Amino acid sequence: MELGPNYQELWQLKSNIQAYLNNLDVRFTDVINNDQEVAGNLADMRVSILHLHIGGRGYFEQVIASGTDVSQTRGIVDRIANDIAQAR
Repeated sequence: MELGPNYQELWQLKSNIQAYLNNLDVRFTDVINNDQEVAGNLADMRVSILHLHIGGRGYFEQVIASGTDVSQTRGIVDRIANDIAQAR
């Protein structure tokens, strides 16, 4: 992926994602934003949006989650990935 015109640095995008998670209709708790990821808890799942800078304005983004129910966990990964893509 590449940073869009609204962002000069990756940390700006991550801050926007953190604010987005805090304002979703589903309730995330314990949201963090560190050098590698934006992450938070959702019910019995831990969701992480990992950002790996690859040079210039390029980066890799990976949405991952761990939970006890496979279909519910997969569903939240898909939803968050789609929601983040639309929020850019």
